[in-house]
Amino acid sequence: DMTDTSGNNASASTSFDLDTTADLEDGAVLSVSVDTSGDGVINDAESGNVTLTLSGVDADAETVTVTLTDIDGTAVTAEASAGNNGDWTVNISNGALADGPVSVAVDMTDDAGNTASASTSFDLDTTADAEDGIDLAVTVDSVINDAESGNVTLTLSGVDADAVSVSVTLTDGTDSVSATAESDNNGA
Repeated sequence: DMTDTSGNNASASTSFDLDTTADLEDGAVLSVSVDTSGDGVINDAESGNVTLTLSGVDADAETVTVTLTDIDGTAVTAEASAGNNGDWTVNISNGALADGPVSVAVDMTDDAGNTASASTSFDLDTTADAEDGIDLAVTVDSVINDAESGNVTLTLSGVDADAVSVSVTLTDGTDSVSATAESDNNGA
């Protein structure tokens, strides 16, 4: 209210929205988790549709940016896509990330310019051979004589440390024999 020296009164009012956080106004803070199907690992088949569950996302969020950083420090940034159920998805299947631990950083900005961040991590394992860049390979004596034929030793290299099974098939062009390989104390 205002009164001038002549005694005239005037008043004015306005309203505004106070938005001081990028998180939900109910006090829930931004958080993120990764759906790894219960095993803690994103495999090759799952890498095309990694599901992030974000909670605390403000209704006026303008951008939600996800940065994934692998063990080598390679960072991939993507805009997450929101689903109708609160899940957000991001595609990491382009092969840019190395297998191993991957950190996830989520940065959100709302229409008032407020920001919020959250983070988590998961393991990425997109290949069945060893993570050190050694391809799966098998070696064997090139000629097996009669004395050796009862105990043929194959050497497998490049087998991933988390391999559940390794199946070996021997064939002479006509007949085939399959067996499950087992490692010895040397990992061979």
